[in-house]
Amino acid sequence: MGHRHEFLIALLCVVFVVSGCAGAFEPPKPTEPEKRCETACAHLRMLGCSDAQPTKHGASCEEVCKAAGSVDYSPGWPLSCIEAATSCDAARDC
Repeated sequence: MGHRHEFLIALLCVVFVVSGCAGAFEPPKPTEPEKRCETACAHLRMLGCSDAQPTKHGASCEEVCKAAGSVDYSPGWPLSCIEAATSCDAARDC
């Protein structure tokens, strides 16, 4: 009977540990460039800029921004400048 109690205690410990781990999983958080693109595009939308609208092929502002930064020959968007722009013209001048 002693081994049975040890087994049940061990089993209960495993169940508690596994059930505790189930809630601890967090989905991956966006990387810094992804957050910056989201912020820049939200700012462009707030300003009412056409650059914030999807392209004629349906790519979102965020997708275009991320793609621009992922091409070897492109420095990407000047996100700090775009985020600080006070008008669409100023954002385009970045």
